[in-house]
Amino acid sequence: MFCKNCGHEISDDAKFCSNCGTKVEVEEEIVEPIEVVDKTQAKEWYYVENNDSKGAFTLEEMKELIESNKITGSTLVWKASLKDWQKLADSELNEFMHVGEEKNWYYVENNDSKGPYSQEEMKGFMDAGILSGNSFVWKTGMQDWQRLKNTELAGNETVHVEPSFSFTTGVVKEKSIGLCVVLSLVTCGIYSIYWLYTIAHDLNDLCESQNQEKGAEPGLVVILSIVTCGIYLLYYLWKAGKMVSSLTRSNGHHPSDDSIVLMVLSILQLSLVSYCILQSHINGFAKD
Repeated sequence: MFCKNCGHEISDDAKFCSNCGTKVEVEEEIVEPIEVVDKTQAKEWYYVENNDSKGAFTLEEMKELIESNKITGSTLVWKASLKDWQKLADSELNEFMHVGEEKNWYYVENNDSKGPYSQEEMKGFMDAGILSGNSFVWKTGMQDWQRLKNTELAGNETVHVEPSFSFTTGVVKEKSIGLCVVLSLVTCGIYSIYWLYTIAHDLNDLCESQNQEKGAEPGLVVILSIVTCGIYLLYYLWKAGKMVSSLTRSNGHHPSDDSIVLMVLSILQLSLVSYCILQSHINGFAKD
């Protein structure tokens, strides 16, 4: 330390300069206050909605979004300190979710059961358009899958209802498989031609009722099968199997895809067995 008057070097604890006698004035160190950053006000949170990133939001804003069910436990969220996007339920934001809410709801998507989810999460799916009034849902205690519009999830809220499929007996009529087989054998295969016609007709009606792609006209199926000596029949039976698997039963499930089996049976000269399998599926829809 140096004297401000004469510039003579003096000790740090000296009160007077030993050279000129001037009183040493010690400057007090000015400590600037440290600004405390409130993390709850930092806009650092993002979430995904309709495959698009939304943000940035503060912690309080994210809490409000959770409480208003705008975002749910399955919503993807991210902030700078996270390595990657993660579900809200797996992040620190889960403390704002409804504690202790039972996850016992399931829904059907592409013939696959999804869940379990809480009731709030299910309502979030409804708001996002993932679920509609015609979606099949189930929870513990229900005897079978039901349409969402007929469950407590609908409540007093307005639920979007897509055009429903018709599963009534008015679309197709049930036929006796045994009788069809007997008539085909007794008539030396003549009745089997008519049976093929009715199968093609019923499948087209079912596909039309559920807005699915139809097959060829029944008359054309019969004619091409005869003209090509059964070669076209192989293709049609494969196509019929695909048509059946694209349809939806009243319980929300799809029939199995028997397209390859149907075609192989026809190659083995067992077309009647293929007809029986297709008729069995058609009868199932007739009973719905």
